[in-house]
Amino acid sequence: MSALTKIAVVLLVVASLLLSAGVVVFVNKVEDFRKTQLAAVDRYNQEVASNKNNRVQVEALNAQLLSTSKDLNNRLDTLKQESAGKDATVLELKNQISKLDQDKKGVEVALGNLTKVQEGLQGQLAAAQTQVTDLRKIRDQLVDERHSLNVQLTDALSKVDALGRAYKNAEERLQGKTAEMDDLTGKVKSAGLNINNLPKRGNEGAPQLEAVVSSVFNAGGKPWASVTIGSKDMVEKGMKFNVVNNKEFLGYLTIQTTEPTEAAGVLEGPKVEKVKTGDQVKTQLQ
Repeated sequence: MSALTKIAVVLLVVASLLLSAGVVVFVNKVEDFRKTQLAAVDRYNQEVASNKNNRVQVEALNAQLLSTSKDLNNRLDTLKQESAGKDATVLELKNQISKLDQDKKGVEVALGNLTKVQEGLQGQLAAAQTQVTDLRKIRDQLVDERHSLNVQLTDALSKVDALGRAYKNAEERLQGKTAEMDDLTGKVKSAGLNINNLPKRGNEGAPQLEAVVSSVFNAGGKPWASVTIGSKDMVEKGMKFNVVNNKEFLGYLTIQTTEPTEAAGVLEGPKVEKVKTGDQVKTQLQ
């Protein structure tokens, strides 16, 4: 065998070996390519599924956005309508505020005037308080005077009441004595005597009697007085007493009515207006 043949055989063997290695490498590459292709197909399928899912979600989102857009448009229309109504309300409120501002200015002017009036009234009030203080002093004086007058009035009413009772008693006694006088006049006429021609009895020969005035009153337009002695002390109608105060002669008391322990008569004389309770009456003056 020649060297060239050996070299050819060697080259053939080497080429076979290289081819075998290349086939192995190719086969391995093809398997890797197939696995890569399968993985790519899987990824593609996943991407397709994902894209499909994303399209569904996008369509759902689009529908939701459309519904939301419609809702927002409706709400916007409602808000526009409400805004238009509120604009009218705001305009009305602005007009009211403007009117209130004018009213406020008027009130401020009126308040200023009222402040001036208040200052004037405060001055008048101070003067009135001074007058009230003076009037209270006058009122206190009047109250004291009224109290004093009430006391005097009460005393006067008591005296008037006593005089009224005395006057009533005197009238009753007078009526009784008038009846007795009528009866006595009838008896005198029955006896054939004239009462006008009967002898008059004065102080001369009268018993010496003394008493005091118990009350003074008016009856029939004349001053009367009652004394503290009566018929049991020999006091009779027509008997005349001298009325004295200490030793001052005041006038005469002519007895008109008598009771057992009391008598009353008409006063006459120069100072009968001075006769009062407690003055002395005497039939005989020493």
